[in-house]
Amino acid sequence: MSIVEKWLRQGYADSSQRLYGYGLNVFIEFLNQTTKQEWSAEVLAEKRQSDLERREFWFEDKVVEFFEWLKSYEKVKGNPGSVGDNTRIGFVTGVRSFFSFLRCDLHLTLQQRRQLGKRARLVNHDYLFSLEDFGLMDKVANPQERYIAFVGKDIGLRATDFLSLNQGVFVKAIQRSQHEPTPIFLGKIYTRKEGVYAYPFLTDDGLQAARVWLAILKSKQLNDDEAPMLRFRDKELTENLKRLARKADIETHGQRIRFHCLRKFLIDRLSLRMSESKWKQIVGKKISESAYVTPFKLRQEYARVMQHIQIEASQEQRLSMEDVRALKRMLKMMEDGKLTVPRRRI
Repeated sequence: MSIVEKWLRQGYADSSQRLYGYGLNVFIEFLNQTTKQEWSAEVLAEKRQSDLERREFWFEDKVVEFFEWLKSYEKVKGNPGSVGDNTRIGFVTGVRSFFSFLRCDLHLTLQQRRQLGKRARLVNHDYLFSLEDFGLMDKVANPQERYIAFVGKDIGLRATDFLSLNQGVFVKAIQRSQHEPTPIFLGKIYTRKEGVYAYPFLTDDGLQAARVWLAILKSKQLNDDEAPMLRFRDKELTENLKRLARKADIETHGQRIRFHCLRKFLIDRLSLRMSESKWKQIVGKKISESAYVTPFKLRQEYARVMQHIQIEASQEQRLSMEDVRALKRMLKMMEDGKLTVPRRRI
Protein backbone atom coordinates (compact mmCIF):
# COMPACT_ATOMS: atom_id res chain seq x y z
CA MET A 1 0.00 0.00 0.00
CA SER A 2 1.38 3.42 -0.99
CA ILE A 3 1.98 6.24 1.46
CA VAL A 4 -0.98 8.13 -0.03
CA GLU A 5 -3.32 5.17 0.49
CA LYS A 6 -2.19 4.82 4.11
CA TRP A 7 -2.80 8.53 4.67
CA LEU A 8 -6.27 8.61 3.13
CA ARG A 9 -7.43 5.42 4.84
CA GLN A 10 -6.76 6.62 8.38
CA GLY A 11 -10.45 7.34 8.88
CA TYR A 12 -11.52 10.05 6.41
CA ALA A 13 -14.97 9.86 4.82
CA ASP A 14 -15.08 8.83 1.14
CA SER A 15 -15.80 12.41 0.02
CA SER A 16 -12.81 13.73 2.00
CA GLN A 17 -10.56 11.00 0.57
CA ARG A 18 -11.48 12.08 -2.96
CA LEU A 19 -11.06 15.80 -2.26
CA TYR A 20 -7.77 15.49 -0.35
CA GLY A 21 -6.31 12.93 -2.75
CA TYR A 22 -7.17 15.09 -5.74
CA GLY A 23 -5.79 18.16 -3.96
CA LEU A 24 -2.45 16.46 -3.31
CA ASN A 25 -2.22 15.40 -6.98
CA VAL A 26 -2.88 18.98 -8.09
CA PHE A 27 -0.23 20.25 -5.62
CA ILE A 28 2.28 17.83 -7.16
CA GLU A 29 1.26 19.07 -10.63
CA PHE A 30 1.80 22.65 -9.43
CA LEU A 31 5.31 21.81 -8.21
CA ASN A 32 6.15 20.03 -11.46
CA GLN A 33 5.10 23.12 -13.42
CA THR A 34 6.79 25.72 -11.22
CA THR A 35 10.04 23.99 -10.27
CA LYS A 36 12.75 22.13 -12.18
CA GLN A 37 12.26 18.85 -10.35
CA GLU A 38 10.05 15.79 -10.83
CA TRP A 39 7.72 15.44 -7.87
CA SER A 40 5.74 12.56 -6.38
CA ALA A 41 4.23 11.84 -2.97
CA GLU A 42 7.37 9.97 -1.96
CA VAL A 43 9.60 12.85 -3.08
CA LEU A 44 7.37 15.25 -1.14
CA ALA A 45 7.87 13.20 2.03
CA GLU A 46 11.65 13.09 1.58
CA LYS A 47 12.05 16.77 0.73
CA ARG A 48 9.77 17.95 3.52
CA GLN A 49 11.86 16.09 6.09
CA SER A 50 15.00 17.71 4.73
CA ASP A 51 13.25 21.10 4.67
CA LEU A 52 12.43 20.81 8.36
CA GLU A 53 15.92 19.64 9.34
CA ARG A 54 17.46 22.65 7.60
CA ARG A 55 14.70 24.92 8.92
CA GLU A 56 14.24 26.48 5.50
CA PHE A 57 10.41 26.17 5.54
CA TRP A 58 10.31 26.15 1.75
CA PHE A 59 7.03 24.25 1.62
CA GLU A 60 5.20 26.86 3.71
CA ASP A 61 5.83 29.41 0.96
CA LYS A 62 4.90 26.91 -1.75
CA VAL A 63 1.55 26.09 -0.18
CA VAL A 64 0.64 29.79 -0.10
CA GLU A 65 1.74 30.12 -3.76
CA PHE A 66 -0.33 27.01 -4.59
CA PHE A 67 -3.40 28.59 -3.00
CA GLU A 68 -3.06 31.62 -5.30
CA TRP A 69 -2.12 29.50 -8.35
CA LEU A 70 -5.36 27.57 -8.02
CA LYS A 71 -7.35 30.68 -8.97
CA SER A 72 -6.26 30.10 -12.59
CA TYR A 73 -6.15 26.30 -12.56
CA GLU A 74 -7.99 25.07 -15.67
CA LYS A 75 -8.48 21.33 -15.24
CA VAL A 76 -11.47 21.19 -12.89
CA LYS A 77 -14.05 22.45 -15.42
CA GLY A 78 -11.83 23.46 -18.28
CA ASN A 79 -12.09 27.21 -17.69
CA PRO A 80 -9.70 29.63 -15.97
CA GLY A 81 -10.92 30.63 -12.56
CA SER A 82 -13.16 27.57 -12.27
CA VAL A 83 -11.74 26.54 -8.89
CA GLY A 84 -13.96 28.03 -6.20
CA ASP A 85 -12.81 29.19 -2.79
CA ASN A 86 -14.18 26.09 -1.03
CA THR A 87 -12.32 23.78 -3.40
CA ARG A 88 -9.09 25.73 -3.00
CA ILE A 89 -9.42 25.56 0.77
CA GLY A 90 -10.17 21.83 0.55
CA PHE A 91 -7.08 21.21 -1.61
CA VAL A 92 -4.79 23.12 0.76
CA THR A 93 -6.31 21.38 3.79
CA GLY A 94 -5.57 18.07 2.06
CA VAL A 95 -1.93 19.01 1.49
CA ARG A 96 -1.57 20.07 5.13
CA SER A 97 -3.21 16.84 6.25
CA PHE A 98 -0.70 14.83 4.20
CA PHE A 99 2.25 16.59 5.84
CA SER A 100 0.68 16.11 9.29
CA PHE A 101 0.29 12.39 8.58
CA LEU A 102 4.04 12.32 7.94
CA ARG A 103 4.58 14.10 11.29
CA CYS A 104 6.04 17.00 9.29
CA ASP A 105 3.39 19.65 9.95
CA LEU A 106 3.57 23.00 8.18
CA HIS A 107 4.62 25.88 10.43
CA LEU A 108 2.89 28.89 8.93
CA THR A 109 3.50 32.48 9.94
CA LEU A 110 0.58 34.67 10.97
CA GLN A 111 0.67 36.41 7.60
CA GLN A 112 0.64 33.07 5.74
CA ARG A 113 -2.32 31.86 7.76
CA ARG A 114 -4.21 35.02 6.91
CA GLN A 115 -3.45 34.51 3.22
CA LEU A 116 -4.87 31.00 3.35
CA GLY A 117 -7.95 31.97 5.33
CA LYS A 118 -9.25 30.57 8.60
CA ARG A 119 -10.87 27.48 7.11
CA ALA A 120 -7.61 26.27 5.57
CA ARG A 121 -5.90 26.03 8.94
CA LEU A 122 -5.28 22.47 10.03
CA VAL A 123 -5.45 22.52 13.81
CA ASN A 124 -5.22 19.77 16.43
CA HIS A 125 -4.30 16.78 14.32
CA ASP A 126 -5.46 13.57 16.00
CA TYR A 127 -2.94 11.50 17.92
CA LEU A 128 -2.35 8.02 16.50
CA PHE A 129 -2.25 5.44 19.28
CA SER A 130 0.18 2.51 19.16
CA LEU A 131 0.03 -0.88 20.86
CA GLU A 132 2.78 0.29 23.20
CA ASP A 133 0.51 3.15 24.28
CA PHE A 134 -2.19 0.66 25.25
CA GLY A 135 0.37 -1.36 27.16
CA LEU A 136 1.25 1.75 29.16
CA MET A 137 -2.39 2.62 29.77
CA ASP A 138 -3.15 -0.93 30.88
CA LYS A 139 -0.79 -0.51 33.82
CA VAL A 140 -2.48 2.60 35.24
CA ALA A 141 -6.12 2.39 34.12
CA ASN A 142 -9.01 1.95 36.51
CA PRO A 143 -11.78 -0.48 35.39
CA GLN A 144 -13.92 2.23 33.80
CA GLU A 145 -11.02 3.74 31.87
CA ARG A 146 -9.91 0.28 30.78
CA TYR A 147 -13.40 -0.50 29.48
CA ILE A 148 -13.47 2.74 27.48
CA ALA A 149 -9.98 2.37 26.01
CA PHE A 150 -9.83 -1.36 25.33
CA VAL A 151 -13.38 -2.02 24.16
CA GLY A 152 -13.21 1.25 22.21
CA LYS A 153 -10.10 0.20 20.28
CA ASP A 154 -11.48 -3.33 19.64
CA ILE A 155 -14.81 -2.31 18.12
CA GLY A 156 -14.08 1.14 16.61
CA LEU A 157 -17.58 2.58 17.02
CA ARG A 158 -18.33 6.29 17.12
CA ALA A 159 -18.94 7.78 20.56
CA THR A 160 -22.74 7.91 20.25
CA ASP A 161 -22.96 4.28 19.14
CA PHE A 162 -20.48 3.17 21.81
CA LEU A 163 -22.63 4.74 24.52
CA SER A 164 -25.74 3.03 23.17
CA LEU A 165 -24.34 -0.44 23.99
CA ASN A 166 -26.26 -2.10 26.81
CA GLN A 167 -25.02 -4.62 29.34
CA GLY A 168 -26.89 -7.49 27.74
CA VAL A 169 -24.76 -7.24 24.58
CA PHE A 170 -21.61 -7.93 26.61
CA VAL A 171 -23.23 -10.59 28.80
CA LYS A 172 -24.02 -12.57 25.64
CA ALA A 173 -20.51 -12.04 24.28
CA ILE A 174 -18.96 -13.31 27.51
CA GLN A 175 -21.22 -16.36 27.41
CA ARG A 176 -20.11 -17.06 23.82
CA SER A 177 -16.47 -16.75 24.86
CA GLN A 178 -16.91 -19.84 27.06
CA HIS A 179 -17.40 -21.96 23.95
CA GLU A 180 -15.30 -20.22 21.28
CA PRO A 181 -11.95 -18.41 21.12
CA THR A 182 -11.50 -14.72 20.48
CA PRO A 183 -12.28 -12.64 18.55
CA ILE A 184 -15.85 -12.72 19.84
CA PHE A 185 -18.61 -11.30 17.63
CA LEU A 186 -20.47 -8.62 19.58
CA GLY A 187 -23.56 -8.74 17.38
CA LYS A 188 -25.07 -6.39 14.80
CA ILE A 189 -24.96 -2.85 16.19
CA TYR A 190 -27.05 -0.14 14.51
CA THR A 191 -25.05 3.05 13.85
CA ARG A 192 -26.93 6.32 13.93
CA LYS A 193 -24.80 8.53 11.69
CA GLU A 194 -24.85 6.32 8.58
CA GLY A 195 -27.94 4.27 9.36
CA VAL A 196 -26.23 0.92 8.81
CA TYR A 197 -25.20 -1.97 11.03
CA ALA A 198 -21.68 -2.45 12.36
CA TYR A 199 -20.29 -5.95 12.93
CA PRO A 200 -17.73 -5.45 15.75
CA PHE A 201 -15.54 -8.00 17.53
CA LEU A 202 -13.79 -8.20 20.89
CA THR A 203 -10.21 -9.32 21.51
CA ASP A 204 -9.05 -10.71 24.85
CA ASP A 205 -8.31 -7.10 25.88
CA GLY A 206 -11.84 -5.84 25.37
CA LEU A 207 -13.48 -9.00 26.63
CA GLN A 208 -11.60 -8.89 29.94
CA ALA A 209 -12.23 -5.15 30.35
CA ALA A 210 -15.97 -5.63 29.77
CA ARG A 211 -16.09 -8.60 32.16
CA VAL A 212 -14.50 -6.58 34.99
CA TRP A 213 -16.73 -3.55 34.39
CA LEU A 214 -19.86 -5.73 34.44
CA ALA A 215 -18.73 -7.23 37.74
CA ILE A 216 -18.35 -3.74 39.22
CA LEU A 217 -21.82 -2.74 38.01
CA LYS A 218 -23.19 -5.89 39.61
CA SER A 219 -21.42 -5.16 42.91
CA LYS A 220 -23.15 -1.76 42.93
CA GLN A 221 -26.50 -3.40 42.11
CA LEU A 222 -26.56 -1.56 38.78
CA ASN A 223 -26.62 -4.68 36.63
CA ASP A 224 -29.46 -4.73 34.11
CA ASP A 225 -29.26 -6.24 30.64
CA GLU A 226 -31.27 -3.36 29.20
CA ALA A 227 -29.22 -0.65 30.92
CA PRO A 228 -26.24 1.02 29.21
CA MET A 229 -22.70 0.09 30.18
CA LEU A 230 -21.99 3.78 30.76
CA ARG A 231 -24.27 6.71 31.55
CA PHE A 232 -22.10 9.27 29.82
CA ARG A 233 -22.27 12.13 27.38
CA ASP A 234 -20.06 11.87 24.30
CA LYS A 235 -17.46 14.35 25.56
CA GLU A 236 -16.99 12.41 28.81
CA LEU A 237 -15.51 9.53 26.80
CA THR A 238 -12.86 11.87 25.47
CA GLU A 239 -12.21 13.36 28.92
CA ASN A 240 -11.66 9.89 30.40
CA LEU A 241 -9.33 8.89 27.55
CA LYS A 242 -7.30 12.09 27.90
CA ARG A 243 -6.95 11.57 31.64
CA LEU A 244 -5.82 7.99 31.11
CA ALA A 245 -3.21 9.06 28.55
CA ARG A 246 -1.82 11.61 30.99
CA LYS A 247 -1.62 9.00 33.76
CA ALA A 248 0.30 6.74 31.37
CA ASP A 249 2.74 9.56 30.46
CA ILE A 250 1.96 9.29 26.76
CA GLU A 251 3.66 12.09 24.82
CA THR A 252 1.31 13.39 22.10
CA HIS A 253 3.62 16.16 20.77
CA GLY A 254 0.73 18.62 20.69
CA GLN A 255 -1.69 16.32 18.88
CA ARG A 256 -5.15 15.95 20.31
CA ILE A 257 -6.63 12.88 21.96
CA ARG A 258 -10.33 12.21 21.59
CA PHE A 259 -12.47 9.10 21.65
CA HIS A 260 -12.52 9.04 17.83
CA CYS A 261 -8.78 8.23 17.94
CA LEU A 262 -9.72 4.68 18.99
CA ARG A 263 -11.81 4.30 15.83
CA LYS A 264 -8.86 5.49 13.76
CA PHE A 265 -6.55 3.04 15.55
CA LEU A 266 -8.74 0.09 14.51
CA ILE A 267 -9.44 1.30 10.97
CA ASP A 268 -5.73 1.90 10.41
CA ARG A 269 -4.95 -1.75 11.18
CA LEU A 270 -7.96 -3.35 9.52
CA SER A 271 -7.52 -1.36 6.29
CA LEU A 272 -3.93 -2.53 5.84
CA ARG A 273 -4.88 -6.21 5.91
CA MET A 274 -8.41 -6.63 4.53
CA SER A 275 -10.53 -5.26 1.71
CA GLU A 276 -12.23 -1.88 2.10
CA SER A 277 -15.75 -3.30 2.10
CA LYS A 278 -14.93 -5.72 4.93
CA TRP A 279 -13.37 -3.23 7.33
CA LYS A 280 -16.16 -0.77 6.60
CA GLN A 281 -18.72 -3.43 7.44
CA ILE A 282 -16.98 -4.11 10.76
CA VAL A 283 -16.94 -0.47 11.91
CA GLY A 284 -20.32 0.50 10.46
CA LYS A 285 -19.72 2.45 7.24
CA LYS A 286 -21.91 2.24 4.15
CA ILE A 287 -20.99 -0.30 1.48
CA SER A 288 -22.87 -1.76 -1.48
CA GLU A 289 -25.37 -4.46 -0.60
CA SER A 290 -23.54 -6.99 -2.77
CA ALA A 291 -20.34 -6.49 -0.72
CA TYR A 292 -21.78 -7.73 2.58
CA VAL A 293 -20.32 -10.95 3.96
CA THR A 294 -21.33 -13.12 6.92
CA PRO A 295 -20.09 -12.47 10.48
CA PHE A 296 -18.31 -15.84 10.25
CA LYS A 297 -16.15 -14.62 7.35
CA LEU A 298 -15.57 -11.26 9.03
CA ARG A 299 -14.42 -13.07 12.17
CA GLN A 300 -11.81 -14.96 10.12
CA GLU A 301 -10.54 -11.68 8.67
CA TYR A 302 -10.46 -9.97 12.07
CA ALA A 303 -8.61 -12.93 13.60
CA ARG A 304 -5.78 -12.45 11.09
CA VAL A 305 -5.35 -8.84 12.24
CA MET A 306 -5.91 -9.43 15.95
CA GLN A 307 -2.21 -9.63 16.84
CA HIS A 308 -1.91 -5.99 15.74
CA ILE A 309 -4.92 -4.88 17.82
CA GLN A 310 -4.55 -6.59 21.20
CA ILE A 311 -1.79 -6.53 23.79
CA GLU A 312 -2.96 -9.45 25.91
CA ALA A 313 -2.21 -12.52 23.79
CA SER A 314 1.45 -11.87 23.03
CA GLN A 315 2.60 -10.39 26.33
CA GLU A 316 4.35 -13.59 27.37
CA GLN A 317 6.26 -13.62 24.09
CA ARG A 318 7.71 -10.12 24.33
CA LEU A 319 9.47 -7.83 26.74
CA SER A 320 7.43 -5.83 29.18
CA MET A 321 6.98 -2.13 28.44
CA GLU A 322 9.36 -1.31 31.29
CA ASP A 323 11.99 -3.59 29.73
CA VAL A 324 11.54 -1.88 26.35
CA ARG A 325 11.98 1.59 27.85
CA ALA A 326 15.00 0.47 29.90
CA LEU A 327 16.59 -1.05 26.79
CA LYS A 328 16.02 2.17 24.83
CA ARG A 329 17.66 4.19 27.62
CA MET A 330 20.66 1.86 27.66
CA LEU A 331 21.07 2.08 23.86
CA LYS A 332 20.87 5.88 24.02
CA MET A 333 23.50 6.00 26.76
CA MET A 334 25.75 3.71 24.73
CA GLU A 335 25.37 5.98 21.68
CA ASP A 336 26.27 9.01 23.81
CA GLY A 337 29.28 7.22 25.27
CA LYS A 338 27.85 7.33 28.79
CA LEU A 339 27.65 3.56 29.10
CA THR A 340 30.23 0.99 28.14
CA VAL A 341 29.84 -2.77 27.95
CA PRO A 342 32.70 -4.59 29.76
CA ARG A 343 34.64 -7.09 27.70
CA ARG A 344 34.49 -10.69 28.78
CA ARG A 345 37.75 -12.27 29.83
CA ILE A 346 38.60 -15.41 27.95
